[in-house]
Amino acid sequence: APGSFALFGGATAAKTYMGVGEDGVRATWTQDAIASCIGATASISVAQPLDVVKTRIQNRPFDSPEGGMTIFRRLIQNEGFGGLFKGLTPKLLV
Repeated sequence: APGSFALFGGATAAKTYMGVGEDGVRATWTQDAIASCIGATASISVAQPLDVVKTRIQNRPFDSPEGGMTIFRRLIQNEGFGGLFKGLTPKLLV
């Protein structure tokens, strides 16, 4: 899943940036916590557009023939690229 890839990739990138893993250097508790927060932020940010489209699909009328791509295109046309990230702030704050 894209979210898992971003979670572990973001955490690993953060640890690499902090110098963890080089020459056998182990991460401290604080470094692990920071890397986890960065990975979680990356995961949520990657999954959010998919979640917005999924929610729009679930909220459409049951007899509506619209598919995911139609909903995605209409969302971009009406709300712009930022519409894919609606609801991101509360998720990041939690």
